[in-house]
Amino acid sequence: MGGIFGNEKEFTPSFFLDFENAQPTDAEKDVYNQVQVVVEKHSGIMKKMHGYQGCTELIQKAISQPSDANKKACWDALVPTVDILKEFFLHAEELVKVFPILLKAVCSSDPEATFSKHQALTKQLASIFDFAMAYDELKMSNPAISNDFSYYRRTMSAMKMSGKDVKVNVSDEMANKMSLFYAFPTPMLNVVKNCIQSDKTQPDKNSIIVGLSLMSCVCIHLVDKRKFNNSDILMYCLRAATGAAIIVDSLYEPGIFHPKAKKAPISARATLAVLKNFTDGPTTNLINALRYNTKDADPKLFN
Repeated sequence: MGGIFGNEKEFTPSFFLDFENAQPTDAEKDVYNQVQVVVEKHSGIMKKMHGYQGCTELIQKAISQPSDANKKACWDALVPTVDILKEFFLHAEELVKVFPILLKAVCSSDPEATFSKHQALTKQLASIFDFAMAYDELKMSNPAISNDFSYYRRTMSAMKMSGKDVKVNVSDEMANKMSLFYAFPTPMLNVVKNCIQSDKTQPDKNSIIVGLSLMSCVCIHLVDKRKFNNSDILMYCLRAATGAAIIVDSLYEPGIFHPKAKKAPISARATLAVLKNFTDGPTTNLINALRYNTKDADPKLFN
């Protein structure tokens, strides 16, 4: 398995990243507590994403048979559904606030020493990537999310033009922001990417590349060497590794797959090999994410 910064020898970290038992030290608690308020909501958000059924049939009926009764039934279902979409969006905005704090804590100095010493913060970093990848996978597989919100906005606009006074929990300003958020195939990962690119208080780009490359390489190592017996933890590592690799690719020129990237911070081929060879859980979507969200990824590598 490739190492960091073009080292094609097998990468072996100098520490064991214990995702199963990591607890915050006193030195970590200030940042940890700020971030954990957001991270602990992930499971609830994912539960709602798994249960999201949408209003497809009601929308189709309201369009094909546009009676007042059908339109009302559709609207009555859309309003609480959009409230759920608003909750997802607000969670993304919470990520925007805490992710830069966490990234600064783990990537400002020597990442290897920081990861080893502050494993609870490192786990939170992995958890955000795990969540972003899992959320975006469900979003891409459920077109009702985008379709519901699009129809909601069209209906809302029509109601306002007709002079109706409609009471909803989503302002026009928020609706515009939500439209931009849901327009991306991978909205949560895009939020993380934008955090790094827009926050001027972040560590320099090279420090972030080093830190996130280490995150990806360590997680791939944990899976490749079967450091955990729990398949859920191994999938957690693979999602974290893939998400971190995609962000590194966006920061590193010419990209982790580019044939001239002799000193690429991540061995993309090794990462891909571990994803392909993993049999304890589904990795097709992670492989596709790596393929379609990185620069110069040779399609032949993914066959």
